[in-house]
Parts: sequence; structure tokens; C-alpha cells
Amino acid sequence: MKNKEKFAKEIVEIACSGEKLAVSSGVIRKCYGLSCYKCSFYRDGIECDEMRKTWAESEYIEPKYETDWSKVPVDTPVINSNGDRYYFSKYNNIMDVIYVFMYGCTSWSGKNLIIAIPTNTCKLFREEDRIKYRKLVD
Repeated sequence: MKNKEKFAKEIVEIACSGEKLAVSSGVIRKCYGLSCYKCSFYRDGIECDEMRKTWAESEYIEPKYETDWSKVPVDTPVINSNGDRYYFSKYNNIMDVIYVFMYGCTSWSGKNLIIAIPTNTCKLFREEDRIKYRKLVD
């Protein structure tokens, strides 16, 4: 499936509004109000209309996301691969682990009751948090 087929509805809505199509951080939007350098169609020396056509004719690739643990607030619910539920405490990017409160405690009830869990064995419990705190993986 090509991008123009996948995003046909969004493309038609933007075109009917009289605006040009833009893509920024994987999101389809109107060009108006977006800085050129933030648009996926911006390439130095190449007209954005040409880039737009190339994108539209390209095959759609499902984006891959991962949790941006550095943005997750304290006390956000997480779940590990065993189904155990915890509340998030902090993230250590050097060791790629998160710290969670033990025994169902939160920052209010268990300040010193934390354990480390590798990030590849857990995820955010709520779907809305997974969307809110995700980052695009190249």
C-alpha cells in the first residue's frame, strides 16, 4: 500500500482546505504554520513538491515506537513480562533499567522500596501512556 492510499482521507481533507500537505514527526498535517526544516519534505536544493510526490508514491512503512522512559512521570503504572504491576520511580539510561516501587507502593508510600527492572522486560500499563510517552525508532 502506498502512502497516498494509506492517508487518502487526510490528504483529501487538506487538499480541499486549499492547503499543501506536510508531514512532521510522522504526523500528516497542513503545511501552513510549520517551519520548513521541521517538515519531512524539506531537503536543501530540492523542491518540496517533488518530495511530496515521491512520498505519496512510496510504500507505506509502519512506524516503530519504543517508550521514552526519560519522559515518564513518577507513579505511572507499569507491568513486567510476568504480569506483575508496579509504579514507575525513575529511569537509568546508562544501565537501561527503570526503577519501580515494590509491593504496590508509590512515591507517597514507599520512597525507599524500589527495585530495578530492565526496560526490555516491561511496558507502561495504560495504552494512553504508551502513546503519550513513545518515541519513534529509526
